[in-house]
Parts: sequence; structure tokens; C-alpha cells
Amino acid sequence: MASEASRLYTLQNNLLDGMPMSSKLIAGLSVLFLFLSFLIWLTWDRYTSSSPSRPFMTPP
Repeated sequence: MASEASRLYTLQNNLLDGMPMSSKLIAGLSVLFLFLSFLIWLTWDRYTSSSPSRPFMTPP
């Protein structure tokens, strides 16, 4: 089992070592953007629901 994990770790490192730095940066920023978008999507209803402190958000 440990050898499989070690082999997977080595495979991931070999794949990442062959990538140019700009591709790593774009991939990292894309993952960050998707993660933040997912968090906004999860919390959208909680923080945009109508409340007395936000009268402009009340439904018609």
C-alpha cells in the first residue's frame, strides 16, 4: 500500500515538473477562482436573503 502511494506521489511530481511555470500559475489561479466561486454559490442565499438591515433586497 505504501509503495502505491509513493508511486502516485512520484507520478504527480513528474507531471508537475514538466509543466512550465506559467501553466502552473494559470492552473493555480483557475482552481482558486473555482473554489471562491463555489464558496459564493454556497453562501449566496444566506447573505442575500431579505433582512431589515437591507430594505432594498426585499421582494416586491
